Amino acid sequence: MGILELIHSVALFRRLRVVELEQVAASVSPRHMRLGEVLIRELDPNAESMFIVQSGTVEVSRSGVQIRELGPGGSFGEIALLHNAPRTASVTASSDGVVLELDRAGFVGALSDYQADPVAFKPADTPARTAVTLAEALRSMPIPASLDSTTRTALARAATLRSLDPGEVVFTEGSVSDRIYLLLAGRADVLHGEQVIADITPGQWFGEIGILHQIARTATVTAREPSDVAEISVEALQAAIGHAPTVADLGRRPD
Repeated sequence: MGILELIHSVALFRRLRVVELEQVAASVSPRHMRLGEVLIRELDPNAESMFIVQSGTVEVSRSGVQIRELGPGGSFGEIALLHNAPRTASVTASSDGVVLELDRAGFVGALSDYQADPVAFKPADTPARTAVTLAEALRSMPIPASLDSTTRTALARAATLRSLDPGEVVFTEGSVSDRIYLLLAGRADVLHGEQVIADITPGQWFGEIGILHQIARTATVTAREPSDVAEISVEALQAAIGHAPTVADLGRRPD
């Protein structure tokens, strides 16, 4: 499989045009991996690259437990870049092989034409944002932003607004992933175990990882202060886009 085909096989890049695939291909760097080599480490706060397996296999583990194995065409490391957060899992080479490394600049460039969430790429020291409206928050989310205004309005009407007290849990690590959230006001913490690994500010979306990857919640989210969130069920999201949401929908264009 050629590099362009390999990149195109990644769900996040599946909607790229040939010229854009070529730009990504020019930005990746081949990296040889050896059996047992740790490529990324869980909770590492310095996430600067994502990877695509070109040859060989890698194991993905969380808290020391293997959760899946990836072969050629498999990708990893994009979650931390999407959310400017620590790594959510460790990835170790389970054979010799080659991975293609795409750094943050190349990753952001690849998604910049797709209305990817600008908050996800903000520097860690950016001041907290003030409260936002649901309409503003939906326009910042990659999937709703690609919808026409009528469909996006219907999605907003399907959302449930919820006020949170300090310390109130939005969802817990390991629970069922059945909805996506938008923080409209306040501030929330993302916890892995008892460790705070990231914070959420108004306008940011969260909870999509479990839905897009069809896995249980990878972290716990609690309100740090009085906060308002909007909840969008997976059924409402599916009705809006016409199919079950996947990672490829992060690259949707308006019809």
